[in-house]
Amino acid sequence: MPGHFTFYTHQQEGGILLLDETESKHLGQVLRYQVGDEIEVSNGRGILFQARLTELGKKGARAEILSETAVDAPSPFVLATGILKSSDKMEWVVEKATELGVPELVFLQSERCERSKLNEDRLQKAALSALKQSHSAWMPVIRVAKFQDFVAEPFEGMSYIAHCPDELRSPDRLDFSRSRIAIGPEGDFSDREVELARASGFTALSMGARVLRSETAALYAAVCYARGL
Repeated sequence: MPGHFTFYTHQQEGGILLLDETESKHLGQVLRYQVGDEIEVSNGRGILFQARLTELGKKGARAEILSETAVDAPSPFVLATGILKSSDKMEWVVEKATELGVPELVFLQSERCERSKLNEDRLQKAALSALKQSHSAWMPVIRVAKFQDFVAEPFEGMSYIAHCPDELRSPDRLDFSRSRIAIGPEGDFSDREVELARASGFTALSMGARVLRSETAALYAAVCYARGL
């Protein structure tokens, strides 16, 4: 039997899990699983299943549930970053944030973004791949929002906006549990956006003495969040 892999489906009929064509091909053609083998399956909503393959075809697979484990929901945290110029970098942010357990990712349409649209399907695929690789039970929420709409959203917890002026200092240790943080695009947030966020209750902070790339700052925030779990 192949090694430890996690598969994904949100489709269930009673005690049977239904896996789609993509998962079925990975099971049978790539990893050489066979009917009767046991597999681990995540539904992305907090449940990890142990199941036994009962059907394995070209168009899909079915697996009988043997047991299930409920995994506690992650503590609230919203990682928001301006839409980046490179789609590869955005997929990288999604991948790493998913591996680290970030529950919600928001891509912000802000004044200095060099693009306003993104391929949300590709981001979802990146999250799914990372979920399976990390054996996670929770799929992050991924969405796009206008900056002014995001900062106006009600939120129970601390709200931060990270940007790069010299006078700001970083706390000795960042704890992002029950919080949200907005990180700017390659050109940082505009002064107007920073003031708008502050007027909406956001605290401005620096990510440290070095100027970080947007994707690095996002990873740093995700790691700080994961360390506090």
